[in-house]
Amino acid sequence: AWFILDANQEIIVPSPLLEDLKSGDRIPLQDFERFVKGVGGVVYPGKSVCLTAYPPRGMYPTQLRDRIREEWRGYPGNITASDIAVDVWPPSFDKGLALGRFPELDLERCFGVADSEADISWLKLLGPRIAAVANADEKLKRYVEERGGKVLSKPFILGACEAIEFFAPANP
Repeated sequence: AWFILDANQEIIVPSPLLEDLKSGDRIPLQDFERFVKGVGGVVYPGKSVCLTAYPPRGMYPTQLRDRIREEWRGYPGNITASDIAVDVWPPSFDKGLALGRFPELDLERCFGVADSEADISWLKLLGPRIAAVANADEKLKRYVEERGGKVLSKPFILGACEAIEFFAPANP
């Protein structure tokens, strides 16, 4: 997901580090990596408030999500799947709360571009200045349309470029 300020600053969401979390609030990274690699998947190597895994070829993200839920049955956080990946969230954390870690941002001057239902929590902060890329989850597309946002015609980064043109057109 992208969070764009004035069309020239990009902040990847979520971005807070795990420093504020207690050890019981998250699945240990080494256990998560071992499990995901054991089913042939890949763990996203970046540091963020959630753990992200990509399923192996031939497995849908929802199938990997269900296997993770079974492995950590009773885990108090949220485990979500998009069209391409699975995110494991600590209890009481989501992308909206992560975005709250940037109080210096003037949200009235911002717009958001997203691809997953997991992005809805932070898109709520932006009113109708939101967009879904062409390859976004259907639930996200419906959410964006219902709030007066824009469902883009292009996928991935091309969709983000389309959103910049829509929300922040160049001055003639």
